Amino acid sequence: MKTHPRYRHRATQTEAARIAGVEQPTVSGWNKGSAPELVTGLRLAEKLNVCVEWLYTERGPMRPLPADDIYARELMACWDRLSDEEKRKIVHYAQVGAEQSPLSAGSESEPRPAQS
Repeated sequence: MKTHPRYRHRATQTEAARIAGVEQPTVSGWNKGSAPELVTGLRLAEKLNVCVEWLYTERGPMRPLPADDIYARELMACWDRLSDEEKRKIVHYAQVGAEQSPLSAGSESEPRPAQS
């Protein structure tokens, strides 16, 4: 494990150990290059709401996609085909939209998932 996710969550080694169900020296070992056993990694990933692959390698998405969020799935399906400029615009649009009041239900400007 490259960097223990506790740094991103500002958890101490003691807090990370409590979450993982291990002793603090074990977490210290993770920070020095060892990795948690799979069952411990799964527990950490679930409690910290991070993907298991990301937890161990810091590759792939940090957060798992919600299983029932069709909009997130549609976006992820096409994300790799977008240019960096298109990605930047989408992120900006989402950030601005999140700060404003939500769209009314059934509005013509409301985004709709692609039909399969």
